[in-house]
Amino acid sequence: MKNNFLVATLLLAGAALVLGRRKRKRHHYHGFGGQDKPVASQDTVVYFIADPSKLDKAVEWYEDFFLTKAEDKPVLGPGEKPYRSFKIETTNGSKSFIAVLLSTDPVYLQLNEPVFYWVLPDVKDVDIKYKKLKDKGSEFDKKPHSIKKPKGILGVREVTQKPTEVQAFIVVDPYGNRAGVVNNPIYVPSLITEE
Repeated sequence: MKNNFLVATLLLAGAALVLGRRKRKRHHYHGFGGQDKPVASQDTVVYFIADPSKLDKAVEWYEDFFLTKAEDKPVLGPGEKPYRSFKIETTNGSKSFIAVLLSTDPVYLQLNEPVFYWVLPDVKDVDIKYKKLKDKGSEFDKKPHSIKKPKGILGVREVTQKPTEVQAFIVVDPYGNRAGVVNNPIYVPSLITEE
């Protein structure tokens, strides 16, 4: 009798678990009033290069900016428009990547604001990156500016650790695209090194 009761309890618990999972999968987000959806992480950044004959020069500029090589050769996208790509490893240790496309397809409009801020470990690294870009004659939309340590709470995490400063700038590539550079004092990234 005891065994039958135990078996029945386990079967009911298993059925409840399966039904609960199905229900959660159908309703994976709530939104506010059903009008909103959750944001997704960004895994691709596109910089538009209007003139396909300048794609190789753009690749050189971005190889210098990212300090990494582009994928091997140009690829033809929709409409026979060539593009080149980079794989930039994220700094969170998860071995995930952000794809960067240098595309000549006019479907990608140039935006007036940066589409992505690239993160360096600290203020000193941001200053070094700015100086190198400036020495090469780069144009800047916003020169380095500091944001002092916020007081109180940022999100749900108390801002108490050092460094106490955020440094950021926005560089304009030779083709009119804007790329931001910033340090993150709360979640300091580690630099990725070649193995």
